[in-house]
Amino acid sequence: MAKKKIVPLMYPVEVYDQTRTYVTRERNKESDWDRDDIANETSVKGVGPGRTDWFTEITTPFPLERGNEYYLVYVTYRTGDSFHREDGRVRYIDLFISREKAEACAQEIEKHYRLTDKGAGWGKEADVKKLRPKGFCEWQVSYLNEAGTEITTSVSWAGYFERLNGVTIERVIARYNQTDEVPEDAGFIRYRY
Repeated sequence: MAKKKIVPLMYPVEVYDQTRTYVTRERNKESDWDRDDIANETSVKGVGPGRTDWFTEITTPFPLERGNEYYLVYVTYRTGDSFHREDGRVRYIDLFISREKAEACAQEIEKHYRLTDKGAGWGKEADVKKLRPKGFCEWQVSYLNEAGTEITTSVSWAGYFERLNGVTIERVIARYNQTDEVPEDAGFIRYRY
Protein backbone atom coordinates (compact mmCIF):
# COMPACT_ATOMS: atom_id res chain seq x y z
CA MET A 1 0.00 0.00 0.00
CA ALA A 2 1.38 3.38 -1.02
CA LYS A 3 1.74 6.07 1.63
CA LYS A 4 -0.58 9.03 1.32
CA LYS A 5 1.13 12.33 0.78
CA ILE A 6 0.21 14.71 3.59
CA VAL A 7 -0.38 18.26 2.37
CA PRO A 8 -0.28 20.91 5.10
CA LEU A 9 -3.31 23.17 5.39
CA MET A 10 -1.15 26.15 6.29
CA TYR A 11 2.51 26.87 5.60
CA PRO A 12 4.62 28.68 8.22
CA VAL A 13 6.41 31.84 7.06
CA GLU A 14 9.46 33.47 8.61
CA VAL A 15 9.96 37.21 8.15
CA TYR A 16 13.61 38.21 7.80
CA ASP A 17 13.98 41.60 9.43
CA GLN A 18 16.41 43.81 11.25
CA THR A 19 15.41 46.07 14.13
CA ARG A 20 17.45 48.94 15.51
CA THR A 21 16.52 50.33 18.91
CA TYR A 22 17.33 53.85 20.09
CA VAL A 23 16.90 55.60 23.42
CA THR A 24 14.76 58.70 22.82
CA ARG A 25 14.64 59.83 26.46
CA GLU A 26 16.93 58.63 29.20
CA ARG A 27 15.39 57.68 32.48
CA ASN A 28 15.44 60.09 35.38
CA LYS A 29 18.23 58.70 37.54
CA GLU A 30 16.65 60.23 40.65
CA SER A 31 13.56 58.06 40.20
CA ASP A 32 13.51 54.38 41.10
CA TRP A 33 10.57 53.78 38.77
CA ASP A 34 11.40 55.71 35.61
CA ARG A 35 12.81 53.88 32.59
CA ASP A 36 14.22 54.92 29.19
CA ASP A 37 11.84 55.75 26.36
CA ILE A 38 12.87 53.86 23.24
CA ALA A 39 12.09 53.78 19.53
CA ASN A 40 12.46 50.84 17.16
CA GLU A 41 13.15 51.00 13.43
CA THR A 42 12.44 47.72 11.64
CA SER A 43 13.58 46.92 8.10
CA VAL A 44 12.03 43.92 6.38
CA LYS A 45 14.63 42.01 4.34
CA GLY A 46 12.36 39.33 2.87
CA VAL A 47 10.37 36.22 3.77
CA GLY A 48 11.05 32.52 3.67
CA PRO A 49 9.61 29.18 4.70
CA GLY A 50 9.19 28.95 8.46
CA ARG A 51 10.07 26.04 10.68
CA THR A 52 7.29 23.56 11.27
CA ASP A 53 8.60 22.74 14.76
CA TRP A 54 8.62 26.36 15.88
CA PHE A 55 6.01 29.09 16.39
CA THR A 56 5.72 31.53 13.50
CA GLU A 57 3.56 34.64 13.48
CA ILE A 58 2.39 34.08 9.92
CA THR A 59 1.01 31.02 8.18
CA THR A 60 -0.27 31.01 4.60
CA PRO A 61 -2.55 28.69 2.63
CA PHE A 62 0.13 28.46 -0.09
CA PRO A 63 3.80 27.39 -0.13
CA LEU A 64 6.34 30.13 -0.79
CA GLU A 65 8.28 29.98 -4.03
CA ARG A 66 11.82 31.36 -4.01
CA GLY A 67 12.17 34.58 -6.00
CA ASN A 68 8.43 35.33 -6.11
CA GLU A 69 7.01 38.63 -4.89
CA TYR A 70 4.50 38.71 -2.07
CA TYR A 71 2.78 41.43 -0.04
CA LEU A 72 3.47 41.48 3.70
CA VAL A 73 0.93 43.25 5.93
CA TYR A 74 2.19 44.47 9.28
CA VAL A 75 1.22 46.89 12.00
CA THR A 76 3.49 49.40 13.71
CA TYR A 77 2.33 50.57 17.12
CA ARG A 78 3.34 52.32 20.33
CA THR A 79 3.24 50.71 23.76
CA GLY A 80 4.57 51.38 27.24
CA ASP A 81 3.47 51.80 30.80
CA SER A 82 3.36 54.56 33.42
CA PHE A 83 7.16 54.80 33.47
CA HIS A 84 8.29 54.61 29.85
CA ARG A 85 7.19 54.60 26.21
CA GLU A 86 8.23 52.36 23.31
CA ASP A 87 7.58 53.44 19.72
CA GLY A 88 7.88 51.35 16.57
CA ARG A 89 6.79 47.92 17.81
CA VAL A 90 5.97 45.67 14.83
CA ARG A 91 3.39 42.90 14.56
CA TYR A 92 3.33 40.84 11.36
CA ILE A 93 -0.22 40.04 10.27
CA ASP A 94 -0.25 38.05 7.01
CA LEU A 95 1.36 37.47 3.63
CA PHE A 96 -0.52 37.73 0.34
CA ILE A 97 0.05 36.95 -3.33
CA SER A 98 -2.49 39.58 -4.37
CA ARG A 99 -1.92 43.25 -3.57
CA GLU A 100 -5.69 43.81 -3.62
CA LYS A 101 -6.24 41.20 -0.90
CA ALA A 102 -3.39 42.69 1.14
CA GLU A 103 -5.02 46.12 0.83
CA ALA A 104 -8.37 44.70 1.95
CA CYS A 105 -6.67 43.23 5.04
CA ALA A 106 -4.95 46.55 5.85
CA GLN A 107 -8.24 48.43 5.43
CA GLU A 108 -10.03 46.02 7.81
CA ILE A 109 -7.36 46.66 10.46
CA GLU A 110 -7.67 50.44 10.01
CA LYS A 111 -11.47 50.27 10.10
CA HIS A 112 -11.36 48.13 13.26
CA TYR A 113 -8.96 50.53 14.98
CA ARG A 114 -11.17 53.54 14.22
CA LEU A 115 -14.01 51.74 16.04
CA THR A 116 -11.96 51.25 19.22
CA ASP A 117 -11.95 53.79 22.03
CA LYS A 118 -8.31 54.71 21.29
CA GLY A 119 -8.84 55.00 17.55
CA ALA A 120 -11.87 57.25 17.99
CA GLY A 121 -9.90 59.87 19.89
CA TRP A 122 -10.42 61.43 23.29
CA GLY A 123 -14.00 62.37 24.06
CA LYS A 124 -15.49 60.49 21.09
CA GLU A 125 -15.76 57.04 22.68
CA ALA A 126 -19.55 57.26 23.12
CA ASP A 127 -20.04 58.29 19.48
CA VAL A 128 -17.97 55.44 18.07
CA LYS A 129 -19.72 52.82 20.22
CA LYS A 130 -22.90 53.52 18.26
CA LEU A 131 -21.11 52.62 14.99
CA ARG A 132 -19.75 49.27 16.18
CA PRO A 133 -21.28 46.15 14.63
CA LYS A 134 -22.98 43.65 16.93
CA GLY A 135 -20.41 41.42 18.64
CA PHE A 136 -17.54 43.93 18.14
CA CYS A 137 -14.43 43.13 20.19
CA GLU A 138 -11.63 45.68 20.65
CA TRP A 139 -9.11 42.90 21.21
CA GLN A 140 -9.69 40.92 17.99
CA VAL A 141 -9.79 41.83 14.30
CA SER A 142 -10.96 39.64 11.41
CA TYR A 143 -9.91 39.74 7.76
CA LEU A 144 -9.83 37.41 4.75
CA ASN A 145 -6.56 35.66 3.94
CA GLU A 146 -5.31 34.86 0.42
CA ALA A 147 -7.62 31.82 0.15
CA GLY A 148 -10.65 33.85 1.25
CA THR A 149 -10.81 32.24 4.70
CA GLU A 150 -11.77 34.52 7.57
CA ILE A 151 -8.88 34.85 10.01
CA THR A 152 -9.31 36.33 13.49
CA THR A 153 -6.21 37.58 15.27
CA SER A 154 -5.54 39.29 18.57
CA VAL A 155 -4.99 43.05 18.59
CA SER A 156 -1.84 44.05 20.46
CA TRP A 157 -2.16 47.75 19.59
CA ALA A 158 -5.40 48.58 21.44
CA GLY A 159 -4.44 48.42 25.12
CA TYR A 160 -4.49 51.23 27.66
CA PHE A 161 -1.01 52.50 26.68
CA GLU A 162 -1.04 51.27 23.06
CA ARG A 163 -1.70 53.31 19.92
CA LEU A 164 -1.67 52.24 16.28
CA ASN A 165 0.99 54.13 14.30
CA GLY A 166 0.05 52.61 10.96
CA VAL A 167 -0.63 49.58 8.82
CA THR A 168 1.96 48.85 6.13
CA ILE A 169 1.90 46.66 3.05
CA GLU A 170 5.41 45.88 1.89
CA ARG A 171 6.32 44.04 -1.28
CA VAL A 172 8.85 41.35 -0.37
CA ILE A 173 10.79 38.62 -2.16
CA ALA A 174 10.72 35.00 -0.96
CA ARG A 175 14.15 33.57 -0.10
CA TYR A 176 15.37 30.28 1.29
CA ASN A 177 17.11 31.88 4.25
CA GLN A 178 18.34 35.22 5.59
CA THR A 179 21.64 35.10 3.69
CA ASP A 180 20.09 34.17 0.34
CA GLU A 181 20.91 36.69 -2.40
CA VAL A 182 18.14 39.11 -3.39
CA PRO A 183 18.36 40.85 -6.78
CA GLU A 184 19.43 44.47 -6.37
CA ASP A 185 16.58 45.65 -8.57
CA ALA A 186 13.99 43.79 -6.44
CA GLY A 187 13.07 47.05 -4.72
CA PHE A 188 10.98 46.86 -1.59
CA ILE A 189 7.89 49.01 -2.01
CA ARG A 190 5.81 50.13 0.96
CA TYR A 191 2.18 51.15 0.89
CA ARG A 192 1.20 52.90 4.13
CA TYR A 193 -2.33 53.31 5.44
